[in-house]
Amino acid sequence: MSDGEPTRSGTSGLAILVAFLGGALAGVVATMLLAPRPGAETRRRFADAANRSKDTVERLRTAAEEAAAAARAAFKNAMREDPTLGEEPASNEESGPNH
Repeated sequence: MSDGEPTRSGTSGLAILVAFLGGALAGVVATMLLAPRPGAETRRRFADAANRSKDTVERLRTAAEEAAAAARAAFKNAMREDPTLGEEPASNEESGPNH
């Protein structure tokens, strides 16, 4: 908390998302295992769920890559407009009350 730097506390959004997805997956597995269905049907349902999950993960990966590319492009455009954006602010130590 020194030097006026902001601090972060709490849980990140990614950690919450991972926890939510893990809980959802555990619920799906428990439901499929405990449901009164024949073994062949349960295995087919697991296979279908796995295939849907693969598709979802691929779409999420693609969306994340596209978002990252858009963020990089926006950053480059911002830097072209104001090249001083990445610089540290000038220190006011020399202009303090003791000088």
